[in-house]
Amino acid sequence: MGSSALSLEIRTPSDSSELSACVALQQRVWGFQDSHLFSASLVECCRVAGGTLIGAWLGGDLVGFALTVPAVLNGELIHHSHMLAVLPGLRNQGIGRSLKEAQRQALRGSVDRVTWTFDPLESRNANLNFNKLGVRFGAYYVNFYGEETGSDLHAGLGTDRFLVVWDLEAPRLPLRAVKGVDEVIPLIRLGARSDPITADWIDQPQWPAQRVTVEIPPDIQHLKKQEPSGARNWREMTRKAFTLGLKREYSVSGFLFGEQADGRSTGAYLLEQRTL
Repeated sequence: MGSSALSLEIRTPSDSSELSACVALQQRVWGFQDSHLFSASLVECCRVAGGTLIGAWLGGDLVGFALTVPAVLNGELIHHSHMLAVLPGLRNQGIGRSLKEAQRQALRGSVDRVTWTFDPLESRNANLNFNKLGVRFGAYYVNFYGEETGSDLHAGLGTDRFLVVWDLEAPRLPLRAVKGVDEVIPLIRLGARSDPITADWIDQPQWPAQRVTVEIPPDIQHLKKQEPSGARNWREMTRKAFTLGLKREYSVSGFLFGEQADGRSTGAYLLEQRTL
């Protein structure tokens, strides 16, 4: 299906040993307990039932895979991307994007849309989804998988998720800049100590602008290790911002992403009132 600068081999797993490698990769990426793993037989069942399973190999070793299953959204047949896994040491090198583009090619002509969920506190995932793939916001779920999933990545933070929609034929353009920037005001911004600073008007029935931003920390997993209470505070404050925003007819229209002088990423969601 293609390759990247890393000389990846992108293709469908071909035998039982490669299906088992997908299970082992789940453990390495998410640290799942056995009860939370998608078994090799279940992965194959999803593929045979009409889903797609695409793997990425480097030097003969499986380093990533993506799995979709057929689904229905508002009466329309679509696919839902249930898993996208890349080895931690090889992240941010384009493997995830290569898998998604191969997924697009595999599904093009059979469905028009793919959905998936991701943690809105993961800034690099937000950048990949909104700015590189061109998804659009669909919904916000509190504790989509429950309080815990058996993975260290989710421990202590709950499992709040954005549901996003990927239009295969006409993805959204990335949000490169905000027009009329003077009309955008921060609802949540990153403090000097990586704490969330929330505007004092968040609880007001009407917010003072039709466009607001919700900044998130550059690396929520690092923050969770260094200051677990601080990471939980980010979850609580962003959960409040998103749920209140949706009640006030705002929607997430994109993600502003950049790099700081010290190399850390910085990012903020743009929320726009749907009455515009």
